[in-house]
Amino acid sequence: MMVGLMFLGSSYALWKVTKYQQTENIIQTGCFAITFSDKNPINLTNAYPVADSKGLQLTPYEFTIQNTCDVKASYTVYLNTLETGATEIPYNLVKYSLQKVGGASAVAKSLSAATPNNETSSFNYSKTLKSSFALETSEGEAKGVLAENESVKYNLRLWIDESATTAINGNKFEAAIATIATAINE
Repeated sequence: MMVGLMFLGSSYALWKVTKYQQTENIIQTGCFAITFSDKNPINLTNAYPVADSKGLQLTPYEFTIQNTCDVKASYTVYLNTLETGATEIPYNLVKYSLQKVGGASAVAKSLSAATPNNETSSFNYSKTLKSSFALETSEGEAKGVLAENESVKYNLRLWIDESATTAINGNKFEAAIATIATAINE
């Protein structure tokens, strides 16, 4: 019996071959980061209704979106309205102009005509998010693709439409710009 077991063990060892990979498999992630910088926050304290021609001349809120890494990124610009705890200015009376620096001339648009954004779970504010709108420039939706280390600058102006009456006295409007960026795998 002992001889039989030795014969089986040695024949198994003669017929078993082990092969393995000679090089490593490497998975390395690319860098994906977008920065957002801004200046001249919009402050419409004691604001009053103005014509579009005057609204387009207001000091803009300037912001820059920059891709700081080596992966292309698509982005979209949103204006998120926040709960004020007070009576709010109706969206049809809030006018805006978003201009891509170096792009076409600024045009006035009504916030009520902007496209609602239903994907708001990624926004985090100290106040309650009320609504989110994808903004447009005169060239179309404020979105694009940023290559490695590329940036884009925008100027945003907000004002109260000249058709507003004294019925909005004491009302508030609070909002914040947001961008959503997604890595593009090529």
